[in-house]
Amino acid sequence: MFNKIKTARKGCLSFFSDKPLLLNRKSIFLLFLLLTSLGCPGCSRPVPQKEELQETEEIVEYYDKDKKHIKSVSVYRDGKRDGRYQEFYEENRKLKLEVEYKAGLKEGSLKKYFSLNDTVSEETFYENGQRHGASKKYYPNGKLSKRQHLKVERKRARINFTTVTES
Repeated sequence: MFNKIKTARKGCLSFFSDKPLLLNRKSIFLLFLLLTSLGCPGCSRPVPQKEELQETEEIVEYYDKDKKHIKSVSVYRDGKRDGRYQEFYEENRKLKLEVEYKAGLKEGSLKKYFSLNDTVSEETFYENGQRHGASKKYYPNGKLSKRQHLKVERKRARINFTTVTES
């Protein structure tokens, strides 16, 4: 379209015709306002909010330089841990620790595992980065050794301890 614009004389434009179109300052200003208010199809998108600009990155740490033995795997979103974090034992490469993060804070269950077998050694629950709810510790054979319950109130925390003896 723009390659068909012809300049007839100074201050005059011609669109698809040989007759010049006279444009003064007022009509140029009105044309400018009209074009800027209409915008273009690509320009009418809303500006993305901060939540939409999140960059997710998975970080893998290794015990060795050859990158054969994984130490930990974590997910970061906007520079904060967000998602599952896993840590592994160096000697047998089995899962050592597993916890969920949300916006840099622990959220949900944290599980620790014994190095010799895949049984859970400890399970703790978190809410907004603080321990909350049931917490359990286990013997290597999988039996419960200790149970705690933490209830966080406004300014005080109440902990109930229950020690389970193996019979």
